[in-house]
Amino acid sequence: MKKNILIIASNFPPNKRAGGVIRIVKLIKYLPITIWNPIVITTKSKYQNNNDRLYNEISNKCEIYRLPQCDIRIVYQRLKYLYAKFNLFKIFKKKKKAKISKESKIPISSNFLIPDHLILWAFLSFIKSFFICVLKKIDLIYVTSPSQSGLLVGLCLKKTIKIPLIVDYRDPWTTNPFHIKRVFSFLNKIENKLEFSVLNNADKIIVINVFFIESIIKKFPTIDQNKFEVVPNGFDKDDFKDIKPIVTKKHNIVHAGNFYLGRSPVPFLKAFANLIKNNLEFFNNWELTLVGSGNEFKKDIENLGISNYVNIIGHVSHQEAIGYMLGSKTLLLVPGIGKTTLTGKIFEYIGARKPIFVMGNESAASKLVEDLRIGTTCPEDNLDLLSKSLSAFLKNLDSYNYRDNIEHKINNYDRKVIAETTSNIMIKMFK
Repeated sequence: MKKNILIIASNFPPNKRAGGVIRIVKLIKYLPITIWNPIVITTKSKYQNNNDRLYNEISNKCEIYRLPQCDIRIVYQRLKYLYAKFNLFKIFKKKKKAKISKESKIPISSNFLIPDHLILWAFLSFIKSFFICVLKKIDLIYVTSPSQSGLLVGLCLKKTIKIPLIVDYRDPWTTNPFHIKRVFSFLNKIENKLEFSVLNNADKIIVINVFFIESIIKKFPTIDQNKFEVVPNGFDKDDFKDIKPIVTKKHNIVHAGNFYLGRSPVPFLKAFANLIKNNLEFFNNWELTLVGSGNEFKKDIENLGISNYVNIIGHVSHQEAIGYMLGSKTLLLVPGIGKTTLTGKIFEYIGARKPIFVMGNESAASKLVEDLRIGTTCPEDNLDLLSKSLSAFLKNLDSYNYRDNIEHKINNYDRKVIAETTSNIMIKMFK
């Protein structure tokens, strides 16, 4: 007999950023194969695209209820003039613990909103979800985060109608390396109490890697560790079907995805430039392709004199990005800051069956690559070491081939297998 699961997900297709919605979309795609009937509460998207591939994958596999975002940042923008007029920012500048500046590139609204800009949407979602739970006889509530406002919807439903609650931390909340500390300390205390309440009341907490558990338990030691389940991100084999590899004349190193806080290709560009300068005969046959972003680094590329060796593709469809991965000789991964960081892009890299060069410090991403022996890792803060490591890697790519004896490990990251694993976790909650 089918069971009804209410999924609360503020990030949902159609969406310009595929990365923020792939995990929940792939779960919904394969859940109906099991005993679960998904019903989704999400936001009304301003981005309307009837040809959105991810949306089309699941549009007929779940019921979808959309509510206005009620983005509180709009109110903030309208009040911004008043703040400036009365010079209230001078008050904040006196605080040593919190710095707000244009140079930080952090939205000033992020310093004040608890838990985030969708708190009004969360209020509407709770009301709507309450009636859905009653009328649809919901058996389980599944909340995916970010956004954190959605977590509060799940918490309120748990407390009012006592339905089992699963929290899926796609990214951590206050233990996230990219988390922004609020201007006032009391706001941080409120946020910490909200997160503790969500985690303490959840029946199960799903995280994408074990490092998340360590950081959460360190901050909230009274949380029951038996609640935690590790369900990684992965790749969908269907995404690779009928995709034609995009092959270039030279051996291609491909980076797919965006660069944001804590991520930059500049150290790699410098190492790559060193190799071309010192061993032109070998590295003249190599090039770097940045898919999804890279325009912000044009000046660095020009100053290093490697414009003829770097292709900047910009934003492309998900299928085209996979085409570049499949046509590459090797793939570049820049995980970013934080030991727990495990970008979902790494699993598509694995799905493409290409050797991976990880530029960064020890992290969940580097551990995965090295455990599977499908690539190598090198820190970015030592240019000489980075250049030597990259040179050795490119000259010995054959040693990082995907071997038959690791296929069973790679299959653990198949989205269909992951959905079945998640389903089994949920079924056990009713035994």
